[in-house]
Amino acid sequence: MSPKVKRLSLLVATSPLAILPVSSWLATQPFRLWDYFLLDVIVVFAATGALLTLPIVGAIYLAFALSGKWDASGQRVRLYVHAALLLVVCTFLPTRVLWPLRRLGLDAFSRRSQELVTAISTYERVNGRPPAALAELVPKYLPSIPWTGMSRYPDYEYRCDSSTPKEYGGNPWVLLVETTVGFMNFDQMLYFPKQNYPEYGYGGSLERIGNWAYVHE
Repeated sequence: MSPKVKRLSLLVATSPLAILPVSSWLATQPFRLWDYFLLDVIVVFAATGALLTLPIVGAIYLAFALSGKWDASGQRVRLYVHAALLLVVCTFLPTRVLWPLRRLGLDAFSRRSQELVTAISTYERVNGRPPAALAELVPKYLPSIPWTGMSRYPDYEYRCDSSTPKEYGGNPWVLLVETTVGFMNFDQMLYFPKQNYPEYGYGGSLERIGNWAYVHE
């Protein structure tokens, strides 16, 4: 096995340590082009594939190890097992380490969303009820329906119907933004006008970010 192949395998296996932090930060930034470069999804797919194949390839690796005969095929198997293990570790263990980078963009999002929150609250005060849909805010309260300013999560979801108070702690309306990380979870941001966020609920634990709450699924 050539040193060049070994170096390339090491580079690929450790690439999540660079890709995932950058992707985590870019996902919450206003770079719309990034929607089409989901490198973190590719990394997670690769790591999942490596994890699923490890039992089979690992058994072959064990057979070579017990025999002590590391021919060319055995060396390739050994390199694959080592690279696959390293890829899995570099992908799935640092997930919580990425949170500080991700939170920077989410903090900015919570401040940026105040314009929309104020428009809904003003509409509710003037009309005696919240808008049935965000479109009712345009053009009197907002020139247009804003986007979130996060490339991966551009859209607000607005809920205001008869079931909303029951589902969301008595709040007459709520705002939601899906903030899934790759396909690993179903995280989301929630805004309650009453600010009565529970510690747990909606599929995970809640963490306050400004006037919003982040659901860690």
